[in-house]
Amino acid sequence: MTIKPIDYFISVQSVFADKNDNLWILDTGNPMLMGVIPGGAKLVKVDLKKNKILLKYFFNQQIITEKSYLNDIRLDEEKNKAYITDSGEGGIIVLDTDSGIQRKVLGKHFSTMAESGYVIKVNGKDCLGPDGKPFEVQSDGLALDTENKYLYFHALSGKTLYRVPTEALNDENLSDEVIAKEVEKVSETGAADGLASSDLGYIFATSLEDNSIKYLKSG
Repeated sequence: MTIKPIDYFISVQSVFADKNDNLWILDTGNPMLMGVIPGGAKLVKVDLKKNKILLKYFFNQQIITEKSYLNDIRLDEEKNKAYITDSGEGGIIVLDTDSGIQRKVLGKHFSTMAESGYVIKVNGKDCLGPDGKPFEVQSDGLALDTENKYLYFHALSGKTLYRVPTEALNDENLSDEVIAKEVEKVSETGAADGLASSDLGYIFATSLEDNSIKYLKSG
């Protein structure tokens, strides 16, 4: 029997456990950043109590490209929405977990792209790619505030934290241009490789350049 990419994990980047004991597993389908394998990029929902796969969501070519790298995921369980960053191409994927309808928003928008001229420094050294140029990662970390009112996001190769109202993200009638007008700059944190939120209303950002965790009050 031939095993197809849709049937196994290829390159898992992120996992997220929801409040109903489901584990959401995000597979980039892009091992070693060598390109997305057709049928490999997917989101898998697993019932942790029954140890059973409940659903698989696949991403079509209108949403991702060969260079896409699905990075992080956050769930709004009340509205049945999943938000996913594409750190390869830049942008945020909005997935309706009921209908399976998927859209990509803010693709190539400045808030989801690596900041021009920004060079990540770790232990005093520049992070450079194989070509000797600054290492660039687009939209990376995600966090939802306690009321799921705002989605916070950050490109790894950049210093700026942004947010956008989920109401705008979830409105399928809004154009990308209209959604872009709703994006707000929140703060300058330095390069952040991941975001998280707390029930007390804080947004946390991992700061890899100074080995710290930074936080701010949401709202």
